[in-house]
Amino acid sequence: MAMQRDGAVRPETVGTPLDRVEIFLLFEREIVARSLKGMSGYLHAAPNSGGRLPTGDSGHLHDHGQLHVEGRPDTLGRLSKGRVLSPRSLKSGIRVSRYVREAAVFSDGRGSVCALIDIDTLAGGK
Repeated sequence: MAMQRDGAVRPETVGTPLDRVEIFLLFEREIVARSLKGMSGYLHAAPNSGGRLPTGDSGHLHDHGQLHVEGRPDTLGRLSKGRVLSPRSLKSGIRVSRYVREAAVFSDGRGSVCALIDIDTLAGGK
């Protein structure tokens, strides 16, 4: 439903909607796609209505038109001041370092994000 395009790659997004695909965000930021062509639904899920396909993922559209997928609503955290975060996305961002073996991120109900990081001592030296 979206893709990164040449010259407009942003690693924090999945890209812009494909041609003839409309992206809608429902009240809890659920991503819904509509297209004249495409699949009719997911296996064992309720059928779509009006060509709309609910993804079950939360996200938002950036001002530049690219779609940011935050993840499933049950995996999102909310800081004490209401900001919604995706611990899974933060963890993935930390783990791209070759010096990090594993990471855990906590944010739900806190004033800030907490991360536990396991350094790979073989990659980072002793």
